[in-house]
Amino acid sequence: MSPENPFRERLHREQGGPIALPLPAVKIAFGVLAAVLVAIGFFFLMQRGEGNFVMGAPGAAAQYFVAVAALFIVGYAGSVLGRGAVSLASWPKRIAAMLALAAAAVLLLWIFVAAPILDIPYLARPSTITLSEVETVVDDGYEYSVFYKLQGVDAAGELHIFSIDRAACEGWDPAVRRASVTYLPHSKTVLAIESL
Repeated sequence: MSPENPFRERLHREQGGPIALPLPAVKIAFGVLAAVLVAIGFFFLMQRGEGNFVMGAPGAAAQYFVAVAALFIVGYAGSVLGRGAVSLASWPKRIAAMLALAAAAVLLLWIFVAAPILDIPYLARPSTITLSEVETVVDDGYEYSVFYKLQGVDAAGELHIFSIDRAACEGWDPAVRRASVTYLPHSKTVLAIESL
């Protein structure tokens, strides 16, 4: 053991090994909870790529599970990489590594977490917009994902594009050209579509 940590060295001698105390139950429970939430978030993220859990209450729930998973992943990766950055030999390298780590964390949190947090006030009173010239679009230009979209023009002539479930896209009547869309404004998660 290193002489700079006498407490750890004493525990190592007394306990007969490098792990002096068992992990507390709280840490184990937190680790299991984090693993379960990350797995659920990853499941929802993969299902969204196939056109499932995109709209309605399941879509909103999926968005929050993905955000929680992103928080845990960024937090864990940040702690591991942060320890590595602190252990670099020269201070300019340490500062550069910490700045790069902070920039990556902010970027990932902005992509996955900002919109769900900004949508919290709108959960009780979501936005509604009436669209004309409504049509559905299948975006299959990706290797393992297919995205289903509903697009239309509002009263001001601005084009709006929303992600929808595969079932909603396949069940949409092409003769319907007007619709009312209820959605969360920051993530654009569609909660309901009503044809007019």
